[in-house]
Amino acid sequence: MNGFEMLKNLSHMPMVIFSTAYDQFAIKAFEQNSIDYLLKPIEQSRLDITVNKLKQFNKTVSSPTLDVNNLLSLIDSLKPKKEITAIPVKIGDRIVIVNFTEISYFEAKEKYVFIYTTQGKKYLIDDSLNTLEEKLPAYFIRIHRAYMINKNKVKELRKSFKGNLVVYMDDANQTKLTSGVTHTAELKDKFGL
Repeated sequence: MNGFEMLKNLSHMPMVIFSTAYDQFAIKAFEQNSIDYLLKPIEQSRLDITVNKLKQFNKTVSSPTLDVNNLLSLIDSLKPKKEITAIPVKIGDRIVIVNFTEISYFEAKEKYVFIYTTQGKKYLIDDSLNTLEEKLPAYFIRIHRAYMINKNKVKELRKSFKGNLVVYMDDANQTKLTSGVTHTAELKDKFGL
């Protein structure tokens, strides 16, 4: 449903500021008792005016979070995120596209990070494991400071004598990885153990 339909279904009327790239809805927005109507791209000076208007509109609400930076963060968080499904790997003058479904795990060795595929191929990439953690889907799990696995490619888990988990990957190399002490609890949680 769109914003207007949502407002009709609410039992209370919140303070509303519309933000859109289309000016044809401005009149309708003000008919819905909105405080303001911002056209994208939003300029800083125009946003400042809106925030001041909002503060004046309801002085009884004293919220420390009501500032321009928080409003910009909120607007930014509402933007649709680009979802990636593969990692480009540079090999000489070629770029190989490795789909997430082909990735068994990542390994960090010294200053390098490698992708290992289910077919047993190995590729060097530029990203760190920390960077990958931020942009990969949730089914990629950090199990060790040096390893991040594709949860969908795990064949078996076994407890080791130290309390860690040994992860057996369903790949051509029948890879066996051991979880790190700090990551074992999260790994158990991800698999419901």
